Amino acid sequence: MKVRFARWLSSLFLGIGLALVLFGIWLSVRYDVGTGLSAIIPSLVVFGFGLAYRSMPYFTLTNDRLVVPIMRGPKAITALPPRARIDASGTRLVMTTGKSRIVLPVYRGMAHPDDWAALRNSLTQEQGTEAS
Repeated sequence: MKVRFARWLSSLFLGIGLALVLFGIWLSVRYDVGTGLSAIIPSLVVFGFGLAYRSMPYFTLTNDRLVVPIMRGPKAITALPPRARIDASGTRLVMTTGKSRIVLPVYRGMAHPDDWAALRNSLTQEQGTEAS
């Protein structure tokens, strides 16, 4: 299941990027183009993050792994053992295997609310079916 980023996160990056572009334009008009470009170029990067966060999934959860595309290194992909139970009822995803609890690197606040609710319902149904 793919979970999108929360809209507030992409809107925040878009807003900051736009404000910095306007600041860069003001600097270009007030002082010189070189000064304005020093604000415009980084602002376009921030604006680009906002656009990317609109379409890029925050994370993807399958039966055997959790993939977080924005992360790099060993935490970008987490293998899920076959008997692992995933809980999305709190502010983070938690994987329980036997008596071991591992807090996974995703937060409910950064996830789209509808997607998080669908994930929670899906996990509840899957785990309810396993218990039967």
